[in-house]
Amino acid sequence: MAYDAIELKRELEAASSIIEADLVLDNLILVDVYTNEIRPSSIAIYNGKIVGVDVNKDILCKQRVDCHGEYAVPGFMDAHVHIETTLLTKEALAKEIVPWGTTCMFADPME
Repeated sequence: MAYDAIELKRELEAASSIIEADLVLDNLILVDVYTNEIRPSSIAIYNGKIVGVDVNKDILCKQRVDCHGEYAVPGFMDAHVHIETTLLTKEALAKEIVPWGTTCMFADPME
């Protein structure tokens, strides 16, 4: 699937506060796996994608939510799973694990 250049332009505009982001999550604690820091932060979201981290408090947005110090962490990766031993379809397994933060699996087929 080709990435839409127009949509990318809109995401950059939302990140730059030229247009409104859909949502800004304020007052959260970010677990930054790139800098090995755990710090206060805010996150801007546009069209279901994170377009800004540590955004300015004055960023334009349609909705702002105070997260009251809740943690934001990247999706977890399950480094080794055998889907068939769960006796679930891939879709059913995803329904069970995604709410707990696992967003990626490295599946090892046994059969």
